[in-house]
Amino acid sequence: MFVPRSVRSKGAPFQKKSEPPATKTNSGNDYGASAKNETSRKSAPTVNDLKIPKDATINTDSENLDTLLSGIELIFTDYAQQDPEGSKWLSQHYRSVGSEENYIHFSAILEHPNISTLKPAPSQLSLRQAIESGQTKTLELAAGGYHVRRKPSTYPLSHIPPGASSLCNDDGVKYWDERTIYVEPHSRHFCRTPARVAYWLSHHGQLREKWLPIQAVLPLYNSCAFVVLSGNVTHADMLQKWIGKGVPKDWRILSKAEHSKRTEEYLELLQNRNSKHTGGNAKVVQDEAATRERTHMKFSDHLKSKADSGDKEKYSEPDRDSNDVDDVSPVIPPTTEKKKRKRTAKKKSSASKPVSANDSEQGESLATSADLETDNPKSLRKHIKLSHHNAPEHISEPSAKSAKVTKSKEHVFRGKKMKFDD
Repeated sequence: MFVPRSVRSKGAPFQKKSEPPATKTNSGNDYGASAKNETSRKSAPTVNDLKIPKDATINTDSENLDTLLSGIELIFTDYAQQDPEGSKWLSQHYRSVGSEENYIHFSAILEHPNISTLKPAPSQLSLRQAIESGQTKTLELAAGGYHVRRKPSTYPLSHIPPGASSLCNDDGVKYWDERTIYVEPHSRHFCRTPARVAYWLSHHGQLREKWLPIQAVLPLYNSCAFVVLSGNVTHADMLQKWIGKGVPKDWRILSKAEHSKRTEEYLELLQNRNSKHTGGNAKVVQDEAATRERTHMKFSDHLKSKADSGDKEKYSEPDRDSNDVDDVSPVIPPTTEKKKRKRTAKKKSSASKPVSANDSEQGESLATSADLETDNPKSLRKHIKLSHHNAPEHISEPSAKSAKVTKSKEHVFRGKKMKFDD
């Protein structure tokens, strides 16, 4: 029976017991009422009441310990000791116990990614139980029971040369790449825990003896990973024979060389599909790019020429031909034109007013009086106002003396120093 993954992850629901019928009592005493309430109470469900599907797998203690042991062995493999990151982690956590060296405490083991990703989270006691279970041939405990190391007699393995990470075959394939396979487990998020992948392959994968032990599990995503074995898997006949067994069940397995080949084919197919989607004409794309580049260059040249000209465009003189008149005045900014026009208008208005002879004579007498000899500005303002308002009406053009008076008025109202000419 197929059970969806989402249903299995939520657990199996239990059925509530049906309520027993309440007993009827004819007596109306308190004892009968309390007995009725006791019989009507709901009974709490027990473990035996839970219905577990037949196809559901229950993780026993032995399976958890074997998974934990697989994760510990991955920390001390030949690949880990030759890998830069793995060797660095080991050298940082090596401790000496008595006269023995290269031990690692359980507290550091629990922090390693191979162990810290397991659920339920293991403890130091479970680490000790997994190692003492007798399933390992490469690990040993210290006297205190909380330090572990790889047996010196098992490192390195006889068929793995020292410095294997830098070796290549005649085709340029690296040593460990010849021993790497690509796996997609039967369950999503399975590759989050490298220890579980190693356990399933070693216990349910029916691997050949020369492929054991598993050297490393390198997760790519949560659903796939590279697994490094101890033996060569480039022989197509042996690999296909093992893959044909279909173990582990519902796993997809490829060699790393086959995985790289299919990746290149997929990328090439994707590129061809994209080119067909754009019309398959690369020249059109190039022409469009060239047109955009030319347009951009023209626009940038226009901006550059405009920036170089600066203020010359605002105040530049008009182009002259040989037939033009030489005395053409330059272009004047509009702001200065307005100011000059206002000033000339004031002068014209003051000059166009008619002045009478009596007023002019009176103004002259006032301007030439003894008050002008003083420096009192108030008396000067009075004389100037009288000379301005009492001007003769029949004179169209002001005389020289009245012009001096108006000039002095301008100086007074502008707040400048007053100068009077005789």
